[in-house]
Amino acid sequence: MPTQMLTFRAMNSTFEIRIDSKYEISFEALTFLNSETERLEQIMSRFRETSELTFLNRKLHKWNTITEIMLDVLKRTEEKWVEMKGAFDPRVLADLVQLGYSGVEVSQYQSRDHFLFEWNNEGQVKFSTPIDLGGIGKGYTVDYLSNLIERECKNDLTGYFINGGGDMIIYGTQEDGSPWNIGVEDPIHSENDLSMALSISGKKTAICTSAVWKNKWKHKNQTVHHLINPWTKLPYQGNIVSATAFGKTCVDAEVYAKCLFIQDEQKNLTLPFLPYILINNQKEILCSNKLNSNITWIFSGFRFSFE
Repeated sequence: MPTQMLTFRAMNSTFEIRIDSKYEISFEALTFLNSETERLEQIMSRFRETSELTFLNRKLHKWNTITEIMLDVLKRTEEKWVEMKGAFDPRVLADLVQLGYSGVEVSQYQSRDHFLFEWNNEGQVKFSTPIDLGGIGKGYTVDYLSNLIERECKNDLTGYFINGGGDMIIYGTQEDGSPWNIGVEDPIHSENDLSMALSISGKKTAICTSAVWKNKWKHKNQTVHHLINPWTKLPYQGNIVSATAFGKTCVDAEVYAKCLFIQDEQKNLTLPFLPYILINNQKEILCSNKLNSNITWIFSGFRFSFE
């Protein structure tokens, strides 16, 4: 059975795709995955002058016609904002910019209305404040690529995985029938690569990891990172250093992983449940009971417990 790999850079990440199928996939089909990722980045990036998102972020308080992809992304964004009770909020863009995490120049007007966007009967959208689609956009892209692979390969798939810089989808098995082996990075021990390993097979599973130790920088002599609490408008300041969430889609897992940090600060916030793995700076791993049968190895430098 053919095993085919595709690797490319997009969304400031390395995308890795492996497809195990009964028959070889055409070169055109593989390169189409790359070109579609580029197309989605051009729609959703806040770092590109010519992206659709940049256009919308500069046209505040005006009705704008949008592409089908942008419509779908914004609807998913709105759904997750409601579901996560405001712990996920794309309007933290102004807070990120004030901390020195700038993209292209947009209006810095801040609004925390009771809605994210306004819609009219013609399907147009109106922003009242600039938004960031960074995390949810990458999760959306991985979901989109997953659907393309399944549409192209139909019933010929043994399995596949997509890894978009920590946003993953895994399906089926490897070509020899064995499960996929997934590692969770070790954010504590500099001499060690992985904190634990899991075995995944069968139905489609999305896995996303968010961390405070990777995407950080200095601002006014302080170390800051990109995980903003929408209520304090500051970077998360608790003990969790890494959160890995599991879901049916990458959008679900991506958003949930980030909101686990916010829930740790907002003690009265109760999120919908998805399986998760939390690693804190006390060298502890806290894991959902539901993942018990998937764990194959845990690094001895951690204290481990189920929640």
